[in-house]
Amino acid sequence: MHTAPRVRLALAFFLQFATWGIWTVPLGAYLSVTRGWGDIVGLAYAMQGVAAVISPLIVGLLADRSISAQKLMGRLYLGAAAFMFVMPELTNNRVLFLAALLGHFICFVPTLPLANTIGLTLVAHQKRRFPAVRAFGTIGWICVGLFVGLMPGAATSDLPMTIAAWGCLAAGVYSFTLPDVPPPDHPAPIRFTALFGVDVLRHADSRNLRVFLVTAFCAVVPLAFYYGYGNIFLNQVRAHIRFGPLDAGPTALQTVYQMAELAVLLPLPILVRRVGIGSVIATGLIAWVCSYGQFALAPRTDSGLTFCLLATALQGISYSCLFTAGAIYIDSACQDADCARAQSLFSTITMGLGPVTGAVMASVTFSETQKLGAADWRLFWVVPACLCVTVLMYFLLRFRGRRKASEAAELKGVFPAEEA
Repeated sequence: MHTAPRVRLALAFFLQFATWGIWTVPLGAYLSVTRGWGDIVGLAYAMQGVAAVISPLIVGLLADRSISAQKLMGRLYLGAAAFMFVMPELTNNRVLFLAALLGHFICFVPTLPLANTIGLTLVAHQKRRFPAVRAFGTIGWICVGLFVGLMPGAATSDLPMTIAAWGCLAAGVYSFTLPDVPPPDHPAPIRFTALFGVDVLRHADSRNLRVFLVTAFCAVVPLAFYYGYGNIFLNQVRAHIRFGPLDAGPTALQTVYQMAELAVLLPLPILVRRVGIGSVIATGLIAWVCSYGQFALAPRTDSGLTFCLLATALQGISYSCLFTAGAIYIDSACQDADCARAQSLFSTITMGLGPVTGAVMASVTFSETQKLGAADWRLFWVVPACLCVTVLMYFLLRFRGRRKASEAAELKGVFPAEEA
């Protein structure tokens, strides 16, 4: 793949993640402080999960059959922009706000697996370069997080949503200029299971892939605790760092997550080659256990900031070890004609079923821990830590390092075969 297409893909990922991250991180604080809707924070984040269940399955089928991936992604971005422009205006009706939020996510969430499909297709013969291209998405998230976090009052204002709306519009127009990724010439016959992406499992190593998907689902459940309530927690403990005249608030501090993710993302192919995909995933799960433990143990003093920063960094390391490596692993383990549906299935599990389950659990846990008045954050963070320990034990017991020769051959060009 020539340099120019890689640069164009990098810009596409930058726009996608900048648009996504600028408003979703401070959303909990925005709803609690500005709107006074703290009771719907969990429900608001669950909207992304509901959208992930509804949309990527159908979109994956379309991208594999009837429309070029980049054109479909462009149209979806434009729809997401329309809903995002409306959301800041819905100040008095939380039902309409949640409906617009759901509409935005139904359009936006499918662009994530579509972007992976486009990127992996265009770097088909140089897939080791995909993490470097995908890294620009993380850089985009860091940039907008610092922008919002360093601007006083921006995180709890309508500004992030307004910028996100224009960002979706720009990303939509830009998508139509990307290289063409047409659907396969001879798609597989339509089956009921294809609507859910389940049929792709029959064309891949069933044991390891299924164990990985179950692990991904279970790992996302505790992740919802951080996504939904991490920013609220950091605001309540007044986490901030001063850089001369600049005051880095919680939203800026949470970019440590993406910085750590980026630090792991770039050498990811080397790590997988040296220790194997199973060891990388296990490392991510261990980092999650440690992260929630750090949040639970963080003292309410100045030293607590160190605990919070370390916990946030461990979150980013875990994300790269499980989800970024997983996206490439799944793409390589499936046939070319099934890639879009496979990515949609992965997206549905990690952005749909898992987050919805996690958002409900996090919301119930948060409500139970603040029955006496102030939230018992230590007890709140112990719950996802225990969940991560359970997921780690399941993965270690079920995932097998040895692979069939056929699967190892399919992984060539992305990750070398895992050592026995």
